[in-house]
Amino acid sequence: MKFTKFFWQIKLTSAIALAMICFASKLARVQPANLLPIVFNNREPLDNRGAPGDTEGGGTRDGQKCPNINTREHLTALVPFSPQKQGKPYVWGWTVTDSPSILLYVPDSPILMKAGVFTLWDETDPNDRNHKSIYEGTFTLIGTPGIISLNIPSTIKLEPNKRYHWYVKVPLSCERGDINDEVSGWIFRTELTEPKTFVSETTREKVRFYAANGIWFDAVRLLAQPRQNNADNNLDVAWAELLKGANWESFANKPIVPCCTLEASSEGTGNVR
Repeated sequence: MKFTKFFWQIKLTSAIALAMICFASKLARVQPANLLPIVFNNREPLDNRGAPGDTEGGGTRDGQKCPNINTREHLTALVPFSPQKQGKPYVWGWTVTDSPSILLYVPDSPILMKAGVFTLWDETDPNDRNHKSIYEGTFTLIGTPGIISLNIPSTIKLEPNKRYHWYVKVPLSCERGDINDEVSGWIFRTELTEPKTFVSETTREKVRFYAANGIWFDAVRLLAQPRQNNADNNLDVAWAELLKGANWESFANKPIVPCCTLEASSEGTGNVR
């Protein structure tokens, strides 16, 4: 009798445990998508040919007498990079947009800077002599320090699976003349099939989709605009998660300022090196 009672107690306990496991598993399956973390899986660059980039400028400002210049922080490109044991890192990011945006952190006041310069080169050809300048534009800084967005004009259409090299130069006014903060990197475009429900997804879910597929420039663009306008404070966590995936978490609390507009100084010239 005691054995039978003990047997049924064991069976009941096992049934309860099994039911709890099944319930927990079901909860995991139906967990709201907006609670899932954003994980950035950086896809490999198109290739590693060519010179490396530079995520951080300011190398020449040390030792210069530049009143009020922030020597602890530098012009920084918020773009994925691959650290190198020696030399500069390889800097690159992917997009599905033909005219993407590049985010930069500017640590200094506009009164200390002249107009910045953005240039874009098509460097697909293996022969360096055939690399072509396809755009050059200037921009005036406003509202910095903060994160700015440089939007490549819609007249410039990046093509899939081509190598584009971008450069940003911002002159700083110092006592012994101007010095330059410069950053550079690569941008590649790919084609990506979005899920049928993509249009109706939340911003966070769209960002999570792009981040999971290594599409950096589109992910940051989707989050930067609402954060600049303070439209959705709930996206702060998403922003921090995304930047952490590219090792830029220290910039998660930096303000995003309404700057800047590129003004073309040359476009489609086809200039070669």
